[in-house]
Amino acid sequence: MSLDGRAANIPEFINIPPDGIGRIVERFLDDYNFIREGDNLIATFRDYKKAAEYYEKVIRANPGNVEARVRLGLACIELGEMSRAEQTFLAVAKLQPSNLDVHAYLGIVYLGTRRYAEASKKFESIVEKRPRDVDAHVNLGAAYANQGDLARAETLFRKAVRLGPGNVSALVSLGKLLEVRGRHEEARKQFRAALNHARGTTGDALYVAKETARREELAKETISVLRELVRGHPHCGPAHVLLSKLHLRRGDIDSAIQALKEARKIKPTPPWIEAKITELKERKRREQGR
Repeated sequence: MSLDGRAANIPEFINIPPDGIGRIVERFLDDYNFIREGDNLIATFRDYKKAAEYYEKVIRANPGNVEARVRLGLACIELGEMSRAEQTFLAVAKLQPSNLDVHAYLGIVYLGTRRYAEASKKFESIVEKRPRDVDAHVNLGAAYANQGDLARAETLFRKAVRLGPGNVSALVSLGKLLEVRGRHEEARKQFRAALNHARGTTGDALYVAKETARREELAKETISVLRELVRGHPHCGPAHVLLSKLHLRRGDIDSAIQALKEARKIKPTPPWIEAKITELKERKRREQGR
């Protein structure tokens, strides 16, 4: 509703400079554009370092921008800068003490820095407040598992799978725990379910493939998921590299070289890729000459 054409949510007696609204809109658009640019760098190139620089620009201009701070904290986690991530999330927690997502991110930092008791407290509180939060159950299970309470961890992972049947993190976590407990057939069932649910995605497919690639009995299915991933997202360099490793492990040098050539198309190209292609070509020539 408006009064005489004016926005009803602007108090009548606040003296706003003639260009005040314009500056507010301009700052909002700048913040939005920098955040979007950072997000694009992560989605396309997984360039967390450059993305973090964009998020920092927003925070310097607008210290109260929670969205930018959260994204910066998450980028720092990916970069392994846990202390910086913790400080970033603590700053957000001061701005929004009841923001459970931020407390969950702090819990993830505690997991990453092996402060498992602190992580347990964070996720116990979140599970109590959000009893259907799948990720909180998975993370709480991880905290218990790392403290040696495998039975309690398994209970939490299984509950997470029930709450979110397609949640690949829950499936992979349960699979890894079952392996540790010596129940390998059950574990493979969870990994296969994770691969099936990850098909057609980007982040989930790569995450699951990294876990299943180490298990020879799942290599064929992992290759299938990665091929589907790079068909839909040809700029996903880590997927091409992982494909190359899997092909090489199976003795398929030609496919390994081709996967690295696809990775080479993505700029900037790590220098080791060209060196690896040369090495594999030389290896192929030696094998053919035998």
